[in-house]
Amino acid sequence: MPQPYTSAMAVDETARVGTDLRIGVVGATGAVGRVTLELLLDRGYTSIRTFASRRSAGGRLGDFEVEEASEATLGAGDLDLCLFSVGTSTSRELVPIAAGAGAVCIDKSSAFRLQDSIPLVVPEVNGERAFEHTGIIANPNCCTIPLTMALAPLRDAVFRTFESYARYWVDSFRLPGMSHDEIDAGLDDRLADATLDLVNIRSVSGDESAVLDAVDAALPAGFDVVDREDSVLFAVPSTRRDRAPFVVLAGHVDTVPHHGNAPGTRDDAEIVGRGAADMKGAIAVMLETAVWLAAHPGASDLDIGLLFFGREELPITQSALLPLFERCPLTRSIDLAVVMEPTAKTAPPPGSSA
Repeated sequence: MPQPYTSAMAVDETARVGTDLRIGVVGATGAVGRVTLELLLDRGYTSIRTFASRRSAGGRLGDFEVEEASEATLGAGDLDLCLFSVGTSTSRELVPIAAGAGAVCIDKSSAFRLQDSIPLVVPEVNGERAFEHTGIIANPNCCTIPLTMALAPLRDAVFRTFESYARYWVDSFRLPGMSHDEIDAGLDDRLADATLDLVNIRSVSGDESAVLDAVDAALPAGFDVVDREDSVLFAVPSTRRDRAPFVVLAGHVDTVPHHGNAPGTRDDAEIVGRGAADMKGAIAVMLETAVWLAAHPGASDLDIGLLFFGREELPITQSALLPLFERCPLTRSIDLAVVMEPTAKTAPPPGSSA
């Protein structure tokens, strides 16, 4: 039997789990697939096959010939593990085929994240749930994974009532201490509505004011905006506690180029549309966090602030963050910042005093 997994266990980078496993990397020619292949080779796996679309089939990735990802190739029953890094529709079509043929399938798309029978796993946080699979394991998205990895040690060290971790589809977000009943009472609907509101902001480029206006209007009573200038909105709890750790959820409000003004559409929790804000789903999650915390004072052992900033794609020396740090003394009391969609440019340069 495998050893029960806890979030306190360190990841053993030297561990090998059956390096003779027959592994299929599906979506191998994409950015994620290429890194997946590189990591498998670094860790000693040798029985690897690469799969991609019909257009990419027949090409090569180093020593590997790329095969077409199809029902025939993935349903042949000659793979033990399939790592899928493809679009949602392709995953919905092919993952059940591969799983039905006996492979354990780990899928990075949103296709299976909300299915109750399929574990949604961040290995460093809830890796034990992977053992509950019946052929398919889902991964959260690029915002959820770093968020949960930051919150898990805080849960272990600080939260006394934190019994769940972040999981969201728009991303279906559960806040510390929130019960299933509260989720069923409309949280997903509120997140979807908030995301749709952001989608319906006129698409612009280089002007974050409309997005910041929407954020400002959506902040509940119980949060004070302490700084709003130069593409920044920094909001903190109206009542700060002397000994409470100060954690800030940070996200960018950069806008995308003009794509017209057609209104967004909603189908259950799925939103389709362009809109101005690049990081719509995570902005909606941050705002719902504020709403819930304001409605449940004292439910968290942390003071949680919200920081929205622009010019995320520029180096930090040119972003809106450094001027904020210089003009707002409250930023110096931040104990931890959780960046909802981090990029390498978000970090201060080596040797910087930032």
